[in-house]
Amino acid sequence: GALDAQGRPPKISRGSAVRMGLDDVDDPSLYVAAERKMASVALRYHIAAAGDMHKVIWDVPHLAHSRMVADSKIVVFFVTPVIANHYAELFRRSLPGADVFEIHSKIAKAKRKKEAARFKSAAAGIAFASDVSAKSLEAPGIREVISIGAPPSKGLHQQRLELAALSAGATGAAARSFLLLHDFERGEDSDFGFEDGGEEVHAETLDEEV
Repeated sequence: GALDAQGRPPKISRGSAVRMGLDDVDDPSLYVAAERKMASVALRYHIAAAGDMHKVIWDVPHLAHSRMVADSKIVVFFVTPVIANHYAELFRRSLPGADVFEIHSKIAKAKRKKEAARFKSAAAGIAFASDVSAKSLEAPGIREVISIGAPPSKGLHQQRLELAALSAGATGAAARSFLLLHDFERGEDSDFGFEDGGEEVHAETLDEEV
């Protein structure tokens, strides 16, 4: 392929170089992308009864926001854009002056891209998102990712974990992930790796552990 302005060939990932049999990935004739550092992510989840769900959805982002340090961000994923919009509005009203971002398909694409860019460049804030890729929300400072309801697939769940892991890994900070499940989703937790070390947070300690 054509060389770039610095005389380098097209960039490839380290994994791709190995798969193509280019074992000497340090060969100067190759342009291998640097691997990004990923932090370990503390996994926690809570299963809420239907009657408690609204209160828990309300409490969890507020608790996480109250724990935020300077230059940190939170992303909250919802199952539908309507619910994301609803709680974003409630959050704005309850915490005037808080940096609240809204990124989902109910917002026109051009405006959505501007909002994602604002979130990326902001010093801090909380983003309410739905039906957008985690990769499109990559931004410095993300320290916590909250999923309200089971993600559509294990792959999407992993992408959300990586959203926090990549951002935190760049600075060596700690990263957290919280999954809030409806009681009718009981058993879904087994699909997201919690059997490998995720911690269940019970109702009586929710205020302390979220």
